[in-house]
Amino acid sequence: MNSGAPAAILFLVLILTLPTVTHTLTATPSGSSPRSLTKETDGLLRPLGIELPHASATAIGSVWSNLTDPYDTPPPLSAASAAYDPTSQQMLLFGGGLISGNGSSSTLSNATWLLSPSGHWQELHPSVSPSPRAGASLVYLPPPANSFVLFAGANLTQPLFDTWAFNLTADTWSQVSTPIHPAGRLFADAASLPGQDGFYLYGGANATGNVAKIISKVYYSDTWYYSPSVGWKNVTPALSPPGRVGAMMAYSGSSSSFVMSGGIGVVNTQTTPFYDTWLFSTVNGTWSEVTNKTLGVATFPTPTPALGCGYYNPINNKVDYVGGSGLLGTSNSTWQWDPTTGWQSIASANTPPLPMTGTGCAFDGALNGAILFGGLNLNVFGNPRFTSEDSTTQVRFVDWGLSIDTSSPLVAATPFNLSVDLAGGKGPAGNLSLNLTLSDSSGTLTPGSVAMKNGTGNSTVVVWRPDPADVIQACQWGLCVNLTVDIRAPPESLAVTLPASVVAGSPLNVTLAVVDAMGVPTPWWNGTASVVTVPGSVTYNASVVDGTAKLILNPTRSGNYTLLAGAPGLVGGSETFRVLPGPLASILLHLSANPVDPNAQVTLGIATADQFGNPVSVTSLNLSDSLGDISPKTLAVPATGILNVTLQIGNRSGNDTISVSSGSTHGTAILTVASLPVPPPKKTSSGSGAVPAWEIELLVAVTVAVLAVVGLLFYRRRKGQKLREREKKDHPPSPPAPAYLGFLPFKEEQNEDEK
Repeated sequence: MNSGAPAAILFLVLILTLPTVTHTLTATPSGSSPRSLTKETDGLLRPLGIELPHASATAIGSVWSNLTDPYDTPPPLSAASAAYDPTSQQMLLFGGGLISGNGSSSTLSNATWLLSPSGHWQELHPSVSPSPRAGASLVYLPPPANSFVLFAGANLTQPLFDTWAFNLTADTWSQVSTPIHPAGRLFADAASLPGQDGFYLYGGANATGNVAKIISKVYYSDTWYYSPSVGWKNVTPALSPPGRVGAMMAYSGSSSSFVMSGGIGVVNTQTTPFYDTWLFSTVNGTWSEVTNKTLGVATFPTPTPALGCGYYNPINNKVDYVGGSGLLGTSNSTWQWDPTTGWQSIASANTPPLPMTGTGCAFDGALNGAILFGGLNLNVFGNPRFTSEDSTTQVRFVDWGLSIDTSSPLVAATPFNLSVDLAGGKGPAGNLSLNLTLSDSSGTLTPGSVAMKNGTGNSTVVVWRPDPADVIQACQWGLCVNLTVDIRAPPESLAVTLPASVVAGSPLNVTLAVVDAMGVPTPWWNGTASVVTVPGSVTYNASVVDGTAKLILNPTRSGNYTLLAGAPGLVGGSETFRVLPGPLASILLHLSANPVDPNAQVTLGIATADQFGNPVSVTSLNLSDSLGDISPKTLAVPATGILNVTLQIGNRSGNDTISVSSGSTHGTAILTVASLPVPPPKKTSSGSGAVPAWEIELLVAVTVAVLAVVGLLFYRRRKGQKLREREKKDHPPSPPAPAYLGFLPFKEEQNEDEK
């Protein structure tokens, strides 16, 4: 929006104070002075045919400058109208009002002022001028019109609807006849597309420029287009944003569209600030709300969304917004919008001026920033008081880009290329020549500056001191961009990394790394390295790519080895490792004596080895034999793989197979045991060893007779026993006589005996 805020609208919205946010970006202190490295850095091998990494950092900030000329400056004004002519590189300021005290009185102006490319004001005195007013819309139209067009605004009694054109070359105002025109209004939004011979107008309010006499609360939502060849044309589509006043509207930077945000209107009879965002397509002639379609902040985030300074910035191809007012408050914060990120708050690199609203505002291509003149500073504590400003300030939205296209990490004392750009190098040709100061956190850069022209600059830079987190800093206008880079020392040696041990026949992974004096890898080094194993002295060649190389060796002989590595220009490295035997693969048996006699002892030699013949320690061997004469045993073989064990042979004769096993591995040996000797016959007294036959017959006869007698005696005894048992059964004994005191009469006992 190209107009300032009237005290009338501020008085209308004195309801609620909203907070403002300011930011400060401080510079990082520079490091110590440079020093030479003791290590020679010439002749280093650099990567070939490798795409170099790209390191970059950016920072966005707003930078404020006071351009007030104490000798020739417009009087304190608010709601003045401003526009910029890129052809002459001059800014035009018209009208505005002086609001003082509590806003009970206003003085309106119709003066015309011109700001030169050097930042100096000059009052013009055309013979004819529009009437005094505030809140008019002012737009510059390029050739063939080549003129400033002023529309509407309001005086102290009514809104206006006249159209005027100002020719800068002739220094004349002329009123344009417009039979068709928008209704009278103030603080309507006006903006044009780059190179277009017309402009669009939206919204505004039917009100006067007098604080104390608000005669209407009509807020317009119509859209109009004006060009000198056609005049005014109503292009209001079926769908439009709600009516409002003091919104921000500017060319969006792409797709032939305008972006509109903020403003103040009435919703359900209540004065309400708007935080929505809309796009107007000049191709389709339609409004579309994008409040919830951006990737960044969805809504217009500032707490002061009305009567701020909003404009398209051709340097960064974005839309900037400065200051503004809200309910009972003004602001000096800055915001930025693009279709991808939406609205984002931008920090101030230095101290901004006092909060302001209703400034005369336009982007000045000659000074590479927005020029703000005057405006209101509203004191809302106690009785509202308004202070009109007469200062000229400039705000630059600086979008720094700092990048490095070279090897990463960087090598100390080795030149590399540093690139700096402002808004992607999109600054106007010949209008952006800067000298950036450079520093870093651990030393001093050489040179200490980058000369920029048309938004870009390059320099060959040297950092002397190694630092894995060195901060390179570029500063201008108090805004600094920091880029953290890895500055490493030159490579010094070759380090070897491998496991402490490996099993025979298994792959041995060897890693080689080029490192600096501190043992930190330098991954940009390429070359050839050699590896030798001792003992053995087998040489292997490895190609080092990006500072590392890998080898796979297959050692088979167990033992302790040293691996030596070296490369041209680097100190060699070494590492020790041990080759351990592999799994048990064979068991060999050896007998110290064969054949052997029964009940003798024999020594059995056991040898265990892997598939490469390396001795293997076995914790458990099972021993057995086929004849079963040897007791089963469990044996353990030491690390030497050799075990001698003594076996006790039994009295069985023949070929005895001795077996030793561990898991699925077996070993056998054949042991021949001689037969037992035949014992001699037993000798008699006659000298003959044979027993006479008669003696044998006599012995048999005596034995039979004894058995016969024993059988007869047993038969007779058994027969008598059976007769007694039968008699006792046939003649049982009489029951006993009664007992008198336990004694039977003698007579009865006698009779019993007789019986």
